[in-house]
Amino acid sequence: MTGKINRFSMRSLLLPMVLSSLLLLSACNETTAATVRPSATQVNPQLQLLGRVNSLESEISRLQNTVDVQENKLNRQRERLSGIFDDLDRRMRSIEMSSPSMTAPVAPASGKITDNEIPSIPKQGDRVTSAITPADKSGTNQAGMPAPAAAELSAENSTQSSQAGPSQLEQASYDRAFDLLKQSRYEEAIAAFKEFQTRFPRSALADSAQYWIAEAHYVNRAYDAALYEYNALIQRYPESKRLPDAMLKVGYIHFENEQWEQARRALNAVVIRYPGSRVAVSAKMRLDKMTKTGH
Repeated sequence: MTGKINRFSMRSLLLPMVLSSLLLLSACNETTAATVRPSATQVNPQLQLLGRVNSLESEISRLQNTVDVQENKLNRQRERLSGIFDDLDRRMRSIEMSSPSMTAPVAPASGKITDNEIPSIPKQGDRVTSAITPADKSGTNQAGMPAPAAAELSAENSTQSSQAGPSQLEQASYDRAFDLLKQSRYEEAIAAFKEFQTRFPRSALADSAQYWIAEAHYVNRAYDAALYEYNALIQRYPESKRLPDAMLKVGYIHFENEQWEQARRALNAVVIRYPGSRVAVSAKMRLDKMTKTGH
């Protein structure tokens, strides 16, 4: 009897313990599940962020490749432009050193440059003085000055005689400005050429410096400034070997500005003044283009 009571007591004690254990295990499972679920939720945004980072890195790499390609193209363009400037300057100097009889511009029948041939310089402060006109048949220029005196003044405002070449200091200053131009540093080149003109106003290279100032503006598509500087060359240096190209560019600028009447007048002046020359051929081609397009 006693044994039965003991077994019953043991069962009574074990049953609550077993139930407690089961409840405890159930609670642990729920806690574990609750812990795992937030962890999975936290991992998902991290994976998304990693994907974004990888995507951005790929985009940055693509853009860097594009920049490298464009930079290479720009460098090649600069080298090409530098070569063009070098070749043009070399040709100009070769022309200047050749025989005067072969390089002198063909003068108009009246011995003067007419208004239809060369536009006057637009007003822009006091940067450009009025040009001295060639002497007429009576031996005086348009201002009534005797021809020899006018020639001397014209020489002072243009270039030195061909016998007196530029000094080493002049050449070094000119070359420094020209190097800036070849590097496409246009604003710096313009400033350097103007400084050259200030330091050496009577230099044999003064007209070339004026031409490259205009060219720097032209290449930079600053057409109004370029037009002013080309016209300054035309009136300051009427005997310059750069004159034909300056007159041609005046026509080109009016063309770019869609000033058709002025463009046609300037280009026709080149054809009439320099028949059969390189600039005349270029002017004729542009005139033909204007005709084909109804201008």
